[in-house]
Amino acid sequence: MSTTLWSRILMILALGSAVVFCWPVCVSDIPLQLDEHVSWWIVDDASPGTLTERSLNVAATPPLGSWPQQWSVALLGKSELALRLPSLIAFVLAVWVTLRCGVALQLSGGTGPVVGGLAALLLVWHPVVLDEVRIGRCYGQTLLLSAICFRLLIGWRNYPQSWKRAVGFALASAALAWTHYVAVLFPVCIAVSLVAANLRERRGTTGFQPELWIVGLVVALATLLCWPLLSVVFRLHVVGDLMNLQSDSSLIPALIGKFNWVYIAGCLLGSAVAGRIMGGEPVRTRSRAVAGPDKFLLASTLLPMGLFCLLSLTAVSSVANSPRYAVAYLVPQVLCVALLTVRFARESAPGALIGVVAGVATMWCVLARSPLEPLRLSQSPAVEWKKIGAIIEQEGEEGEPLLVQSGLVESALVPMMYHDPVFLDYAACRAGRFYISTPHPRFALPYLWDVKTGVTEYFLERFHEFAQRPNSRLWIAAAMDTDLNEHSMMTLQRILTMNGWECVGRTEFDNSVLEQYRYRGTPADGIDQR
Repeated sequence: MSTTLWSRILMILALGSAVVFCWPVCVSDIPLQLDEHVSWWIVDDASPGTLTERSLNVAATPPLGSWPQQWSVALLGKSELALRLPSLIAFVLAVWVTLRCGVALQLSGGTGPVVGGLAALLLVWHPVVLDEVRIGRCYGQTLLLSAICFRLLIGWRNYPQSWKRAVGFALASAALAWTHYVAVLFPVCIAVSLVAANLRERRGTTGFQPELWIVGLVVALATLLCWPLLSVVFRLHVVGDLMNLQSDSSLIPALIGKFNWVYIAGCLLGSAVAGRIMGGEPVRTRSRAVAGPDKFLLASTLLPMGLFCLLSLTAVSSVANSPRYAVAYLVPQVLCVALLTVRFARESAPGALIGVVAGVATMWCVLARSPLEPLRLSQSPAVEWKKIGAIIEQEGEEGEPLLVQSGLVESALVPMMYHDPVFLDYAACRAGRFYISTPHPRFALPYLWDVKTGVTEYFLERFHEFAQRPNSRLWIAAAMDTDLNEHSMMTLQRILTMNGWECVGRTEFDNSVLEQYRYRGTPADGIDQR
């Protein structure tokens, strides 16, 4: 069969797999996870301010990934699926763009369509991709934009003097930055990789040698479009040390997970065996061992991984060690693995497909779970917080204060930002307005109370105000799945009890708790006691 026909077969397999993997999310109303409550807070019109203001001034993600979610909710109505659908659609589109990247690479032997199809298949079955794109966050959009960015750079590589392709790459790079801050390094990495892979002696050979003014145009345009984000990045950098609660100097997570190496080894070994059995001609006798596109793909794969390795040694190690942030960097990796698989299979499409199947099977056997299982959506705390919302919605009265320990990493910032009601509302979003439509003032609780920032005094003043309400009652919803959360809750209980508040209701779950308090007063009216 021709490479074009093989490409179509692989595309059908990849798109079919993508639809199958997305289907469980589409047909079920799985409760929102913690990160999805953040997404809802950003897109919900009932939240303070506009979407752009909430995204740039408070949240940790830019607004471009949230706009499609807002449009989806406006079109389909308030539902879990409406929040998740933009990421699912972007995921499917990214699969197709990845195939087009392989075609555009102009590989030796005309293997580009097969490489693109295999890469699309690897992308669909990649566990990091499947875990992240099936939740209502921006990672599907990030994956799509990174694939588009890579495709446009390949087009510029093929036609270095085309300023239109260069401008397209600059626009895609800016769009990626406006979707996720960590992804901003992706276009930088692949551009540097392109230059490094095409360094040649000027002896009549042609490489990637665009006009200087085109390069300047790309840099200027991308910088201009990303300039408004600099102040936001600086804000996140300032609070980065406090939010970096999951620091880990391990380099293995920084290299995007141990299972990646397993699937790569499986692909190469399986394709090598299949290629030898099928009697293909060794590639080295037919073409150069390392062609320009090969070096470009290899550099585009290794440079980001090296960057993540370095980041894991810095104050932002939680960024390097979190698999979700690697989503934007995976398209070159799957293309590189697909290319090596074809090479090891001696450019036999059936042999390469056997290698990919072997690699994917090995990877999921190591993970010991099914790709049909949406891991990020199968966590029991989500069900508990939905029940908490239902109880408050049914029994609560409008205006009753709601104190929330969401378990968000931003809770570490409450002692410094307690004076900002919008931030407190944001950090309390796990008990947000998706499941609790009755108006309640929300106050995020700090992890630590024994800090000299005035946060304890602030809450004592709020408790005094709450006590002035007739038949005053307040609600506390708290995650109890970490020592920090438990310590925060125990301290709050002690403060309330010492200041005249009595627990009149408690609903306990495995990972969270919901309590009701009423003000009874004390003989000394000890509002200021601690």
